[in-house]
Amino acid sequence: MSDIKAKVIKASYDLQQRVGTGKIDEAVIQKAEVKLQENTEDFGPIATGFLEALAVAIAQAKKGEVSKEELLKSAVEPVMNLKANAKMFGYEMVTQMANVMLNFLEKIPELDGDAVAIIDANQKTLYAIIMKKMKGDGGDYGRMLEAELRGAVQRYMSKKNL
Repeated sequence: MSDIKAKVIKASYDLQQRVGTGKIDEAVIQKAEVKLQENTEDFGPIATGFLEALAVAIAQAKKGEVSKEELLKSAVEPVMNLKANAKMFGYEMVTQMANVMLNFLEKIPELDGDAVAIIDANQKTLYAIIMKKMKGDGGDYGRMLEAELRGAVQRYMSKKNL
């Protein structure tokens, strides 16, 4: 673990006036939990939009049309959105795999063919999970997919001495 301490930043008076202060009422939290459990919205179209944006970034990277910085800008946002939203719709496996990919995107020092291949494989895997409506953690199959992604990332990092 790091010895770095989190810096606490006090909210401005203006922000406190808009959102309030103190703890959130337990009844409000329970009501929100019930709404999340009763959610019938289809995550497929939402996720597909994020995955298509990632596919465009990958295609540009394969053609050498974008720098690492530009790819990160265009790839991190959809991956972050997948990570943030998938679990609310019951796709824990998507959240986990998006988390692995987000960490990878933040650590790669350069955009090379191997890095693009890992990003591409992850995008295609996430797309298949969404299209097959594989909710939950995916069981043994989900753990295998996540382990394969982690393994690919680890091999890349070892190869690059990172």
